[in-house]
Amino acid sequence: MDPAIAQRGDVEGGLPSGRTSVHAAYLVRDKGTLVAEAGDWIRRMQKSLDPGKLAKLRDPNCRKSEAEIAEQLTGHWREDHLFSTSRGLEMYDQTQRQIETYEREIRRSWRMRGADQKGPAPPLENGRKQRKIQRQGQEPLRQALYGISGSDLASIDGIGVETALTR
Repeated sequence: MDPAIAQRGDVEGGLPSGRTSVHAAYLVRDKGTLVAEAGDWIRRMQKSLDPGKLAKLRDPNCRKSEAEIAEQLTGHWREDHLFSTSRGLEMYDQTQRQIETYEREIRRSWRMRGADQKGPAPPLENGRKQRKIQRQGQEPLRQALYGISGSDLASIDGIGVETALTR
């Protein structure tokens, strides 16, 4: 924290007052970038996965047979491919650690705004949306939003947790 800000006395829990929501919005945006980056690393590593198992996951409407797909997915296992795959895994793991750090900071930012004062948000009526939010690890953020605002914006069709966070 900037010492000049702390001396002025306009600090709320380590951040300038009134800027906490802007801070969280930037964090959410940056976290979204990291999530997309993690997806890129996954796509790069998929080339080295078991072609037989991947072929079994093909869409039933696909014209190609499992054998044809497995043949197309079979790698050459050259030394440079294995090296690149191992580096890709390291980058993916590092990106996941960064995402966790961003999520902790986002939750801290929202706690400073009193996110835990109103109790837990009720379960969403749309069970599919509730499961998606939980699967994506966004439930703590949804709860924080409810604690701050007193309303569950994620319960509105078309509005997700990250959309609600960025206003």
